[in-house]
Amino acid sequence: MSKRAPEHARFARGERHAPKHGAMLAEGEQGRTGHPDASGARSAQDAAMSERELQDAVIDCAQRLGWRCAHFRPARTKDGWRTAVSADGKGFPDLVMFRGGRQIAAELKREDGKLTLEQLEWLIAFETAGAEIRVWFPHDLSSGEIERVLRGEEPT
Repeated sequence: MSKRAPEHARFARGERHAPKHGAMLAEGEQGRTGHPDASGARSAQDAAMSERELQDAVIDCAQRLGWRCAHFRPARTKDGWRTAVSADGKGFPDLVMFRGGRQIAAELKREDGKLTLEQLEWLIAFETAGAEIRVWFPHDLSSGEIERVLRGEEPT
């Protein structure tokens, strides 16, 4: 890994961290990725949302706003769910999106999800190449953060 590895190690552990392009994870005590509301409890709707539901919502929002999106779907095999990839494809981001001069590599997680080492390594590679990197959770959708980022209203 690059000399930025210590920063990114914090990112992988789920600590609040905004690397150069602002990938977002929630703060430590609420579990590795939980996002508390004012009372410290997660929204039941956010907690119940699947990664697939989040993905569908993000793609819908991105396409409405003029983004080109790519997602590579897994397929069920005799060994479970697998995405057909070769070389270093394991951990490739859930969504890669382009609009104008902006590029976003986004990993989507359930409210209690966390990054794998391979996912983190891909995000670092995209960031190094100049892309914005994001890790989004259902609370980012319900709070409007995802739409703000896609509209360009959040600092990149």
